[in-house]
Amino acid sequence: MLSGTVAILVLRLTLPARVILLCTVLMPLGIVALIVGIADSGLAVLSIGLVVAGFGVGAGFCGAMCTLLPCAGAHERAELLAVFFIVAYLAMSLPAIGAGYLSDLIGLSATAEVFGSVVILLTVFGYFLLRTNDVFSEETLTTPGE
Repeated sequence: MLSGTVAILVLRLTLPARVILLCTVLMPLGIVALIVGIADSGLAVLSIGLVVAGFGVGAGFCGAMCTLLPCAGAHERAELLAVFFIVAYLAMSLPAIGAGYLSDLIGLSATAEVFGSVVILLTVFGYFLLRTNDVFSEETLTTPGE
């Protein structure tokens, strides 16, 4: 949580496309470190993974906010944020509930590996999806959005 907060504070004035790019790189790296730390019972690797993944999540949140908020007028922002947070909470809570049930079946370490692998795949898929839509074009990475 702290590293996500630091990411938001550090990246809040950075172009949203750069922030999202950073998110799609840091989240998978952090989750790989988390999985390795859990498998090896390595506290140092686990801690590094938590910090890196947390920074990536914070970057993703910052990039999403900086991308979405300018799309709405001042009178529409409350509605936009309400919908954003409903979707975000469902996207976080439903997989966590599923992971809780899965951990009863296959164990906590195996669940962490499955859950982490799915998040890595989704993040990499998102990166390539954004890449094919020219979100990371030279123009969006070097000029401020409107």
